Amino acid sequence: MPLPILPDGGARVLAYVGATAAPDDATFAAEKYLEAHALVVQLLLAADGTDLFDKLPEHVQTDVLPQQVLEVASKLWLRRNAPNGQMQYDMGGTTVLAPLDPLVTVRPLLEPFLPGGFA
Repeated sequence: MPLPILPDGGARVLAYVGATAAPDDATFAAEKYLEAHALVVQLLLAADGTDLFDKLPEHVQTDVLPQQVLEVASKLWLRRNAPNGQMQYDMGGTTVLAPLDPLVTVRPLLEPFLPGGFA
């Protein structure tokens, strides 16, 4: 059984990033949720293309993975307001780079459950 797509994924992304439910935002959030879901599913594929979802512990399947899809979606959401990968904050006015890899926070969390690279 693959990682399920939640029907309210777009609404969950909006709540996660603290955005409004404007029609444009809702559509964008739904798109980012589907993109994030695809990225996490791709991360869960073994080298031979088999899906590793069923081999993960149950608590990872039910609790961790849905949260990680939201985390990846939030990174993709950030890119909307970060042209050229740069975000500015009002407080100090310093330029902060948005993560170029949306899986940057997900990989370390899921790494213990994924097969190793070289033998």
